[in-house]
Amino acid sequence: MTDYAADLAERLRDTHNFARQHLKVASDRMKARYDQLANSAGFQEGDRVWLYRPIRKRGKSPKLQTCWEGPYTIITRINDVVYRVQRHPRTKMMVVHLDRLAPYLGATRGE
Repeated sequence: MTDYAADLAERLRDTHNFARQHLKVASDRMKARYDQLANSAGFQEGDRVWLYRPIRKRGKSPKLQTCWEGPYTIITRINDVVYRVQRHPRTKMMVVHLDRLAPYLGATRGE
């Protein structure tokens, strides 16, 4: 192997290791940011929430349609990420994942 080829192979190895290190740092940073914003605490029974239900209506632009319905009330917490919600006492209960819920910050009933 010539000196040029050996030098080129060494530079390629160094560049590859450099790129791998920076990808690892970027990946760790993205994971930390996601974990910081994730709603790990969840909701309690009786909390009011918005429910994400993207239903398309014919004749309207999807961009202008609202995808959030609510407020719904948390009836029970089935496990860490699955909840049973209900809009009104007479409506059917729904089982939904935590990712489809957002806190409802409007006025509560009775106020």
